[in-house]
Amino acid sequence: MHGWNTTITGYPAARFGITADFAGYYGDARTAASDSSGSPTSGIHQYSFMAGPQFRLFRKERFETSLRAVFGGAHGRLLGPNSSTNVLDDTTFAALFGSNFDVNLSKKVAIRFSPGIYLTQFNGETQRNFRFSVGPVFRFGGREN
Repeated sequence: MHGWNTTITGYPAARFGITADFAGYYGDARTAASDSSGSPTSGIHQYSFMAGPQFRLFRKERFETSLRAVFGGAHGRLLGPNSSTNVLDDTTFAALFGSNFDVNLSKKVAIRFSPGIYLTQFNGETQRNFRFSVGPVFRFGGREN
């Protein structure tokens, strides 16, 4: 699946932060109703909204890393073959355990590599997926040394 991810983190202490994480993922599923070429006939949409602690482990001028554990919910939809009906439309528990690796380009901008284990539970089945995000980081406010 592909999609987008954004986080907002505030650090009330030098190493302890509070993070809010929002994401949306989109993809296709092959179902029993797939046509003879095996083309996907159902679309998948999933959105997550989570928050929790983030701990800064290492911080240098050009590089920093942190660990986080965020908890909240995920809303998933499995669209029917004609994309006008929902086969599944559910909101459930979600969690992400991961890390951030920031390569600082300046005091205000970095590139983040963020791997993690993403957990959800749709239809009573726990799903454990690897999640990887890459993108820019924009820092606002002061940056303590």
